Amino acid sequence: MKSPILEGGVFLVLCALIISVFGEEECVPYALKSTDVGFYQFSLDLLSGEEVSVDSLDASSIKTAKTYIVIDGFLSNLTTPMSRTVKDELIKIPESNVIVVDWGPLSGSTSYTGSMNPLEVGVLYDQVTQNVPLVGQKIADFVQALKDKKNIQFSQVHVVGFSLGAQIGAVAGLELLKRSGEKLARISALDPAGPKYKNGGPENRLDDTDAAFVDVYHTNRLGFGNDRKNIGHANFYINGGNQQPECESITAYVEKGICNHQFSWKFWNLAVVNDIKVCPCELKLFSKIACDCKDCERPPCENPIRTGLNLLITYAKYIFEIVSSVVDQVC
Repeated sequence: MKSPILEGGVFLVLCALIISVFGEEECVPYALKSTDVGFYQFSLDLLSGEEVSVDSLDASSIKTAKTYIVIDGFLSNLTTPMSRTVKDELIKIPESNVIVVDWGPLSGSTSYTGSMNPLEVGVLYDQVTQNVPLVGQKIADFVQALKDKKNIQFSQVHVVGFSLGAQIGAVAGLELLKRSGEKLARISALDPAGPKYKNGGPENRLDDTDAAFVDVYHTNRLGFGNDRKNIGHANFYINGGNQQPECESITAYVEKGICNHQFSWKFWNLAVVNDIKVCPCELKLFSKIACDCKDCERPPCENPIRTGLNLLITYAKYIFEIVSSVVDQVC
């Protein structure tokens, strides 16, 4: 049985019911204020972080260097686990900038309560998805300011986004492309959000045109993640892309899905500091599992490739064919 949260059409139906009973003001997006999107710089010398804005960039310690922008998903803020742990790994990389996006109020984090039932969370999620375009545009403004004020080129900017954060990164990338004709260097999409993003054209969801290179890590593709195939240049199906071993003991449907979904950024964190290799595999069109992997026993499969931050990126065709292969199982 599917969770009501995952049923794409349920949000509009619920919203219509709420409007009929309580009035339209009870089912509208949160106030779309630019101050609801914050940007925080972190480094080994700035562990507690420092808020920066378009106006304060000149006085900031941000340098002209490789820049990572971290975007968490639904119900997130500056201190939620993905924001915190991904940032903690990235600041270890020398000569780089790490910026964490805090879209907390617009992500629903200040409105969520633990007593909400699944239908209420579904309505909240629907409202939050309506904030995604605004947040993406604000990030595009910030990245443009990095170029104008710090001489950081789009080709130096790498977005790491989880769930709705990946969809926000796609909006930012597309917005910058429309404005300037230039692409971000890379978007690493960690189990990009599926509900509300499974249909529609590429202009409405993450795809491989949103950055010069898009790598996608599926861990809950039949649940909270996106089940569209090959939406990036490199598409990784971790342990089949849907169910993760560390979540097998969880029996509650929603909690199990969240565990599988969040495994994407846990895997990413490992791949930042470890040389993790994966095996190519072939898509199976009518299988619930994304693909069947070749034998990943030692010695590793033929042509294993690095994943995560160490993924080899080149646009020479003979390499592209390797890194664009769908992969399944960690060697």
